[in-house]
Amino acid sequence: MYRARGHTYQSNHDYERAIADFNFALEHSPDDAITLLDRGAAYFAMRRFSKAISDYRTSLLRLTDPRLYNNLGNVYGAQGKLDGAITAYNEALRIHPGYAEALRNREGALKAKSTGQTIITDAE
Repeated sequence: MYRARGHTYQSNHDYERAIADFNFALEHSPDDAITLLDRGAAYFAMRRFSKAISDYRTSLLRLTDPRLYNNLGNVYGAQGKLDGAITAYNEALRIHPGYAEALRNREGALKAKSTGQTIITDAE
């Protein structure tokens, strides 16, 4: 219930409430990797990058999902850490070679690296 309501808050850009609901859901199911993914996306949207990275990395201990690596790449890209972003996108593509979003994001990171620009990405 709380995770679903957190999604509703998140889709309405009410990230503080989304995080509160994800936190409550995690209190009852601390090993729920998908809720960690969701909370990480909310932290990313709020530009709380260290918290987003922490959630994505913790989730990766429980679940191998290309979305996690893609989102982790997005955080690194937003921080200007293009090598870390490219590595994360490559890992997403190793798991799911046809993952269009990771392909697009990696292309953007490679282009930014070659031109010295930064990249802007969205969390899922």
